[in-house]
Amino acid sequence: MYYWLAYSWSNLMLSCGQCNRPKGNCFDISKKSKRAEYKGETLKELQYKTYPEELPMLINPEQISEDEFKKQFTFEVNEKNIGKIIAKTDEMQYTIDICDLNRVDLIALRSNIINDLNNKIKYINTNYWYNLKIIEKEKAMEIYVRDIAKSHKDLRNKLSNQPEFSALYKYADKYFNEFVKLIKK
Repeated sequence: MYYWLAYSWSNLMLSCGQCNRPKGNCFDISKKSKRAEYKGETLKELQYKTYPEELPMLINPEQISEDEFKKQFTFEVNEKNIGKIIAKTDEMQYTIDICDLNRVDLIALRSNIINDLNNKIKYINTNYWYNLKIIEKEKAMEIYVRDIAKSHKDLRNKLSNQPEFSALYKYADKYFNEFVKLIKK
């Protein structure tokens, strides 16, 4: 369909085989936009060209701002569907469906990460209440904040080396940052 964009950087994106296989060459666009057309440009001219008139349904996570990213989806954290991506927009639902982002193996891996995060927070909370009984409040809070910061750092290290979980990493990172802000109030 877009043969003239075969070597254009703006048209290339890395994805794992399991996400790319079901996607194939699907590239639906929003009903509000029109298809881009080849106008005889040279390969050099096409290399970095963008097509603002074309609004793709498929979300490119590399071309979306952090604020917009948060508006697209969330993760299910209840016991039944923990780790499932929940779309907030039609484009995100399309991306989830086309790339099969809620396949069983991915949900299970995300579930393990979220459960690990929840267990760490529960442990830190329990430890805080125990410490509060035996040491002064300020010292207990200092230990609490230190433990949260360490867990945050451990999670960052773990997920930053796994690019397939970049969205979950951003979600967990935001979760920790919000949590730490609440503690410091």
